[in-house]
Amino acid sequence: MFGFFGEERTGLWGLRKPQGAGRATPRNPRLAHLMDEFEYALNGLETPESMRLRARILCAKSKADLWYLRADVFDMIARAMGQQEAQTRLESLNELFESSGPRTGPIPL
Repeated sequence: MFGFFGEERTGLWGLRKPQGAGRATPRNPRLAHLMDEFEYALNGLETPESMRLRARILCAKSKADLWYLRADVFDMIARAMGQQEAQTRLESLNELFESSGPRTGPIPL
């Protein structure tokens, strides 16, 4: 099975996923990896809305940009595949940010 960009590789859930062929690779390999994982989280969604979200992912200029797109990814997956699947995929994305991602919400005292 070929993905959105035509090239396959294994991703977070052990499935095959596209690597970002056909786009300019960010200078930061970590950012490129995050973009690939975000695109992969949308695996199985081939709607015009999901294509627009993929374009927003590819336009991200920083890790923080991707951090803030998580809510849109969750919402789209939840509407198409259910809240449980969206939660599972978002948890996998969150793991990528655990060590140094931007933090939201109150800071514990």
